[in-house]
Amino acid sequence: MIICTSYLFFDILGCFLEEKSGRKTLFDGGSQSDKRAYFVSRALATTDEDLSANIFNMLCGSGDKGVDLCLSTLGETEETVLFTVSLLSGSKAEAGEKLLKKGLSEERVHEITGLLFPENVPPAKFVLTPELPWIYRWFSLIGFGIGEGEDKHKNFIADVILEPLDFSKNSRTAFETEYGYYVIIEKNGDGYYACTSETEEPSGKQPLCIEKLIIVDDNGCEEYVQNNELSAADDPDPEKRAIPWTAVVQYDEQESTLSLISPSLRDSVFGRMLYLDGKGLTRYKAEPEYYNGVNGILVYSIN
Repeated sequence: MIICTSYLFFDILGCFLEEKSGRKTLFDGGSQSDKRAYFVSRALATTDEDLSANIFNMLCGSGDKGVDLCLSTLGETEETVLFTVSLLSGSKAEAGEKLLKKGLSEERVHEITGLLFPENVPPAKFVLTPELPWIYRWFSLIGFGIGEGEDKHKNFIADVILEPLDFSKNSRTAFETEYGYYVIIEKNGDGYYACTSETEEPSGKQPLCIEKLIIVDDNGCEEYVQNNELSAADDPDPEKRAIPWTAVVQYDEQESTLSLISPSLRDSVFGRMLYLDGKGLTRYKAEPEYYNGVNGILVYSIN
């Protein structure tokens, strides 16, 4: 089973992958539904890796049948959808205990948990394709569109800059953004420093606050906490200005990418796969044989 996250080429890429791999595509432009889009988006936007992997294993093993049975048994309400999410965030046994407390028969509980936690799930490959950054917000907007957490996760956004990066000793590179400010990355004897500035040189006035700098290269991920404070300069987007941004540099010898990402995107399962080479994930395993550069296709297996 293939899980495809491409947006601009949903239909084309899904058909292409099916043709080349001989596998079915779980989610692309031709296979969307309200339920499927919600649970796929929730699995990507959440910080709970078990919930994420359990959702994809459910969809790959039994499709939407478990969700449909929960809705028909407990009522087609938002509360039932969120309750189903809570079932998938734990183990099969824990889900069974929650359902029994709802007064369901053991037979119905066994039926629901069997669909939510299917056995002998066919191996799944998760395919991530680089797209325009504004697309990522839909995962959070759809996946947290109901219930708690909607406000917390709405800043699932990023700015991406594709520029050459000088990583030689004592170097400084200034990236000009489309919003009229610069992101400055500096390498010195103490490591790496990142800030924003109104000019190509550090000016003391920082339009956006960079809280962390993460360098991703062949040696893995290194994180550097930044001690930056915002200036009092006016900004047309105070909500965006208030975010404690993380600057992620994905670097190899051929190309580099600088991304400014919000905490909710950085900490999500999707963010860790896309930006951090899967750092901290245990149920998603990168498939390096498919890797073709920092701006190419990424493939993960799910267990």
